[in-house]
Amino acid sequence: MKVDSKIKLSGKTLIVIGLIIAVTGVVLFGLTWYNILTREQTLGDANLSVEERWRIEGSLQWWRDFGVRLSYPLAAALWIGGLAVMIIALWVLQRE
Repeated sequence: MKVDSKIKLSGKTLIVIGLIIAVTGVVLFGLTWYNILTREQTLGDANLSVEERWRIEGSLQWWRDFGVRLSYPLAAALWIGGLAVMIIALWVLQRE
């Protein structure tokens, strides 16, 4: 018994996959950016105790490090990868 392991994806399916990948990258970027922005704004509150300020500063530093080291590069790679899949999908659609 011979099993055909080739998977055929239509152009429309590839566009959906590309969109999901690209949107995931945008959401990852937005989530990180939003968390950094909210902590920066919270630090501007004059009513914070010293302990709260330290906690928020530590959290802000963690989010900044996470963004620079993982989140922003991964978001860019996902966005570019999703765009590449959609370009390939358009090429496949032209050939169908």
